[in-house]
Amino acid sequence: VQEIIRVPAVARLPLAPPALEGLANLRGRVLPIVNLRRLFNTDERENDDATRALVINLGQPLGFVVDRVASVISVDAGEIDTARSIQSVVRTDYLTGVINRVGADGKSQLMLVLDFERLVAEQFSHVQHAASAQAARSASGQDHETVVETVSDDLRLVSFTVAGQEYAIDIADVQEIGQVPPQISALPNAPVHVLGLISLRQRLLPL
Repeated sequence: VQEIIRVPAVARLPLAPPALEGLANLRGRVLPIVNLRRLFNTDERENDDATRALVINLGQPLGFVVDRVASVISVDAGEIDTARSIQSVVRTDYLTGVINRVGADGKSQLMLVLDFERLVAEQFSHVQHAASAQAARSASGQDHETVVETVSDDLRLVSFTVAGQEYAIDIADVQEIGQVPPQISALPNAPVHVLGLISLRQRLLPL
């Protein structure tokens, strides 16, 4: 654990895994924020004054949203049972151990020690595979051709909002910006994100 912080505001990512709430700015660094309740398939709840994010370094810092931070405790190694002792009845893939101790009130307390690295690796494996494939394609392309880039001090972007989140695109890729017409021709059996067709100066334009 690098630090414990209040849950920051996040920028939502399009087509991101459900457990990834978005990206936050932590003192000038990009910090992905992961919702542990969604990873655990438990009920959702609103963040409150007790909600915190644990910043954990797993090759890169990640923020994990927890309901509250109960305490920082010291544990003897002998108090930690291996997860293998219960794997015959429950799934223990994401546990490194179980702590069974008696609390101050005399009652037994069970704490599950999580393997965050494996939890993230398995839940976001499809993202990692896609990124690795993209990196391999990029490296392969650079082996056969020399890429020359002109670096400009001034980059012009067109910014826009969707569902309250702001995005941007290079202005060089934008042909024009126009109003959505009132009449849109629907297409049969089209994907849900395709609104239909319009005529833009005698050309068909899918929306």
